Amino acid sequence: MSDESKIVFDELSLKNVFTCALLMSHIDGNVHEKELALILRFMNEYWKPNYQDLKQARADIEREIAPYLIESVAFKGMISEFVDNLTKQMSDAQKVILLKLVEDIMLADGIMTSEEVALFETFKRKLRINED
Repeated sequence: MSDESKIVFDELSLKNVFTCALLMSHIDGNVHEKELALILRFMNEYWKPNYQDLKQARADIEREIAPYLIESVAFKGMISEFVDNLTKQMSDAQKVILLKLVEDIMLADGIMTSEEVALFETFKRKLRINED
Protein backbone atom coordinates (compact mmCIF):
# COMPACT_ATOMS: atom_id res chain seq x y z
CA MET A 1 0.00 0.00 0.00
CA SER A 2 1.42 3.39 -0.99
CA ASP A 3 1.71 6.27 1.44
CA GLU A 4 -0.87 8.13 -0.64
CA SER A 5 -3.49 5.42 -0.18
CA LYS A 6 -3.15 5.88 3.59
CA ILE A 7 -4.58 9.40 3.26
CA VAL A 8 -8.24 9.41 4.25
CA PHE A 9 -10.81 11.57 2.47
CA ASP A 10 -14.15 12.25 4.08
CA GLU A 11 -17.13 11.67 1.79
CA LEU A 12 -17.71 15.35 0.95
CA SER A 13 -14.05 15.99 0.09
CA LEU A 14 -13.97 12.86 -2.03
CA LYS A 15 -17.12 13.91 -3.90
CA ASN A 16 -15.50 17.28 -4.57
CA VAL A 17 -12.37 15.55 -5.87
CA PHE A 18 -14.59 13.35 -8.04
CA THR A 19 -16.38 16.43 -9.37
CA CYS A 20 -13.13 18.26 -10.15
CA ALA A 21 -11.72 15.17 -11.85
CA LEU A 22 -14.81 14.77 -14.02
CA LEU A 23 -14.77 18.45 -14.89
CA MET A 24 -11.08 18.33 -15.73
CA SER A 25 -11.63 15.36 -17.99
CA HIS A 26 -14.17 17.44 -19.94
CA ILE A 27 -11.94 20.51 -20.45
CA ASP A 28 -10.97 19.51 -23.99
CA GLY A 29 -14.55 18.61 -24.89
CA ASN A 30 -13.98 14.87 -24.96
CA VAL A 31 -13.64 12.42 -22.08
CA HIS A 32 -11.06 9.87 -23.13
CA GLU A 33 -11.52 6.31 -21.83
CA LYS A 34 -8.06 6.45 -20.19
CA GLU A 35 -9.10 9.60 -18.29
CA LEU A 36 -12.26 7.94 -17.05
CA ALA A 37 -10.34 4.79 -16.07
CA LEU A 38 -7.94 6.89 -13.95
CA ILE A 39 -10.82 8.63 -12.22
CA LEU A 40 -12.68 5.41 -11.46
CA ARG A 41 -9.52 3.67 -10.25
CA PHE A 42 -8.84 6.60 -7.90
CA MET A 43 -12.41 6.64 -6.60
CA ASN A 44 -12.45 2.89 -6.04
CA GLU A 45 -9.22 3.17 -4.04
CA TYR A 46 -10.46 5.90 -1.70
CA TRP A 47 -14.24 5.35 -1.57
CA LYS A 48 -15.35 3.78 1.71
CA PRO A 49 -18.14 1.18 2.01
CA ASN A 50 -20.16 3.41 4.34
CA TYR A 51 -20.24 6.28 1.78
CA GLN A 52 -23.08 6.75 -0.73
CA ASP A 53 -23.15 4.18 -3.53
CA LEU A 54 -20.29 5.18 -5.87
CA LYS A 55 -22.31 4.63 -9.04
CA GLN A 56 -25.10 6.80 -7.66
CA ALA A 57 -22.61 9.48 -6.58
CA ARG A 58 -21.17 9.53 -10.11
CA ALA A 59 -24.63 9.80 -11.66
CA ASP A 60 -25.54 12.64 -9.27
CA ILE A 61 -22.33 14.54 -10.03
CA GLU A 62 -22.63 14.07 -13.79
CA ARG A 63 -26.21 15.34 -13.64
CA GLU A 64 -25.04 18.33 -11.56
CA ILE A 65 -22.21 19.33 -13.90
CA ALA A 66 -24.03 18.70 -17.21
CA PRO A 67 -25.40 22.27 -17.55
CA TYR A 68 -21.95 23.74 -16.94
CA LEU A 69 -20.37 21.79 -19.75
CA ILE A 70 -22.33 23.79 -22.34
CA GLU A 71 -20.93 27.24 -21.53
CA SER A 72 -17.17 27.45 -21.14
CA VAL A 73 -17.32 30.53 -18.87
CA ALA A 74 -19.68 28.81 -16.43
CA PHE A 75 -17.58 25.66 -16.74
CA LYS A 76 -14.41 27.46 -15.68
CA GLY A 77 -16.28 29.28 -12.93
CA MET A 78 -17.57 26.02 -11.52
CA ILE A 79 -14.09 24.53 -11.40
CA SER A 80 -12.86 27.62 -9.57
CA GLU A 81 -15.72 27.36 -7.10
CA PHE A 82 -15.00 23.70 -6.38
CA VAL A 83 -11.28 24.33 -6.02
CA ASP A 84 -12.01 27.14 -3.57
CA ASN A 85 -14.23 24.80 -1.56
CA LEU A 86 -11.53 22.14 -1.56
CA THR A 87 -8.94 24.52 -0.13
CA LYS A 88 -11.10 24.95 2.95
CA GLN A 89 -11.59 21.22 3.52
CA MET A 90 -8.47 19.40 2.46
CA SER A 91 -5.08 18.84 4.02
CA ASP A 92 -1.94 19.61 2.02
CA ALA A 93 -1.44 15.85 1.55
CA GLN A 94 -4.93 15.53 0.05
CA LYS A 95 -4.28 18.55 -2.21
CA VAL A 96 -1.09 16.95 -3.51
CA ILE A 97 -3.03 13.79 -4.34
CA LEU A 98 -5.70 15.84 -6.14
CA LEU A 99 -3.08 17.69 -8.19
CA LYS A 100 -1.43 14.42 -9.17
CA LEU A 101 -4.79 12.99 -10.23
CA VAL A 102 -5.62 16.09 -12.28
CA GLU A 103 -2.22 16.00 -13.95
CA ASP A 104 -2.59 12.29 -14.75
CA ILE A 105 -6.05 12.90 -16.22
CA MET A 106 -4.77 15.71 -18.45
CA LEU A 107 -1.88 13.58 -19.70
CA ALA A 108 -3.91 10.39 -20.15
CA ASP A 109 -4.89 11.06 -23.76
CA GLY A 110 -1.30 11.95 -24.71
CA ILE A 111 -2.15 15.58 -25.47
CA MET A 112 -1.87 18.47 -23.05
CA THR A 113 -3.65 21.50 -24.48
CA SER A 114 -3.01 25.10 -23.51
CA GLU A 115 -6.40 25.11 -21.75
CA GLU A 116 -5.37 22.10 -19.68
CA VAL A 117 -2.05 23.70 -18.75
CA ALA A 118 -3.79 26.93 -17.73
CA LEU A 119 -6.35 25.01 -15.70
CA PHE A 120 -3.66 22.97 -13.98
CA GLU A 121 -1.86 26.20 -13.05
CA THR A 122 -5.16 27.51 -11.67
CA PHE A 123 -5.46 24.40 -9.52
CA LYS A 124 -1.93 24.85 -8.19
CA ARG A 125 -2.50 28.52 -7.43
CA LYS A 126 -5.88 28.09 -5.78
CA LEU A 127 -4.92 25.05 -3.73
CA ARG A 128 -1.97 26.97 -2.25
CA ILE A 129 0.04 23.93 -1.31
CA ASN A 130 2.75 24.64 1.23
CA GLU A 131 5.96 23.34 -0.28
CA ASP A 132 8.37 22.80 2.59
